[in-house]
Amino acid sequence: MLLFHVILWIALGLLTVALLLWVALLFSHAAEERREKGAAAMGDVWLDRLLPVLGGESEPDTLPAVRSREELDVVLALLRELLDRFSGSYRERLGEVLSRVGAEAYGLRLLQNSAAHERLRAAALLAWCEANDEVDHGLRNALGDRDARVRLEAADALVRRGVKMDPGPLLVALGKDGIGKSLRARDLFRRWGSVTAVDWKLWLGRDLNEEARVLLLGAASASGTCDAEFFSKQAAHRSPRVTIASLHALEVAADPAGADAARAAFSHSRPDVRRQAARTLGACGGTAEEREALFQLFGDPSFEVRKAALTALLDMGAQGDLARHRPADRWQLELFREAGLAAPASA
Repeated sequence: MLLFHVILWIALGLLTVALLLWVALLFSHAAEERREKGAAAMGDVWLDRLLPVLGGESEPDTLPAVRSREELDVVLALLRELLDRFSGSYRERLGEVLSRVGAEAYGLRLLQNSAAHERLRAAALLAWCEANDEVDHGLRNALGDRDARVRLEAADALVRRGVKMDPGPLLVALGKDGIGKSLRARDLFRRWGSVTAVDWKLWLGRDLNEEARVLLLGAASASGTCDAEFFSKQAAHRSPRVTIASLHALEVAADPAGADAARAAFSHSRPDVRRQAARTLGACGGTAEEREALFQLFGDPSFEVRKAALTALLDMGAQGDLARHRPADRWQLELFREAGLAAPASA
């Protein structure tokens, strides 16, 4: 009988706990719904306020002050959505709006947050704020962040803001944890190189690691201030990635003086180097001897190299020479068909 009562009390206790949990869940769900409805209503109000300002019909100082973090989060999310949806057409007055709603102070506080995702969010936000020494200083400090993603976001923000600085801090920030190998890191260096005045030859003459050299080569290429002779010397570097970056710079320059460096790389052991060399010669070359060198690549073991050689010959206008060339194997035949130089396979 005692055992029965013990089991009954335990069952009642468990039922009570379950009931309390269910009630708490209902309250939590109701509170979440209220928050979502409140955020949606707040978003509608702010949309009506922001559109005239972003469209130039009203001044930013007509916007009211933001009263809470929740309200600021709603405003920032709305601005991000407007930028994405309308392809950045509202960016002209974005900095003024962000300053008006207190985004700068908010972003600088977030940069000190212990959570990496919040610091990442802060750097992305500060990239769009108006010119401000305090913001620039905060982003420079973020180049030393322990998280590689935050360093990359801070570097991108500084480049986007047009902050004048030498390559040193950026190279230190991106030269570890492998972040410098990312497409985004290379892209931001190219964007930065196109708008900044740096003695690229001086910097590339220093003792640099592979990642730093590749990043600087991209920036130097985008700057348009270095000649083919300079990039040709860099193409002889022992690192395949540096050679590829140098050959790509020569391809972009399309200077006939880069043809010799491209041909020299045809004998490289790496197929990705030979592929880039073919592309470079297609942009820089054009003589009968250079076309013949590309025909020799048709025997390359790599399909991608053979394809690059064919494309380079087409870029040179060698369709007539190609039409007289008989594909040596089924892979060449497929390339010729793809280029419209051979009849398609029968169904």
